[in-house]
Amino acid sequence: MQVKVKAHQFFNKEGLNVISEVPISITEAILGCKLTVETLDGNLNIDLKPGVNTGQEFILKHHGMPPF
Repeated sequence: MQVKVKAHQFFNKEGLNVISEVPISITEAILGCKLTVETLDGNLNIDLKPGVNTGQEFILKHHGMPPF
């Protein structure tokens, strides 16, 4: 039996990690901002500190794949 997983509109999967890219403006990156991020559990509000770098990754523990 072969199972193919259909691509999701917002999420990508890398191993057990769920990846989501959220674009922000240069102003938001420099000054910081409040950001709503979609997770598998629903939306999560996070505070980005001033000085976010291009391509910087944030880990949202316990908001990805459920444990097996």
